[in-house]
Amino acid sequence: MTTLTHQREKHLSKMDFTLTKILTENPNCRERRARGNVLSKLLKEKYPHELGNIDLARIWDIVGDGISWDRSIRKVQQDNESLRGNDYNDKVALQQEKELNLGYEVGFGKKITNGKIPF
Repeated sequence: MTTLTHQREKHLSKMDFTLTKILTENPNCRERRARGNVLSKLLKEKYPHELGNIDLARIWDIVGDGISWDRSIRKVQQDNESLRGNDYNDKVALQQEKELNLGYEVGFGKKITNGKIPF
């Protein structure tokens, strides 16, 4: 078994388990510069009919654009309250719920000031 414990493994989704396996078995994939290649291969495996003839570099171009646009949208919404959706403030609750589902302790590692965890 890898360094994951049985307890932690049961909390992982199928995608998390797949990514953990890839990163464990292929240390070179842990590098930030390899992320695009890993994402492209995973997408091609998941959508072989749709992406069958598209090369990995082109898939990464598309994914990279999506990631950049998502980051830009979040920055614009952070800076312009009037452009936020109704669910904008749900992030903290959703993040905590996901962390609990993954077996993390909510707030672990957060700086506590005045007896409160800042969110």
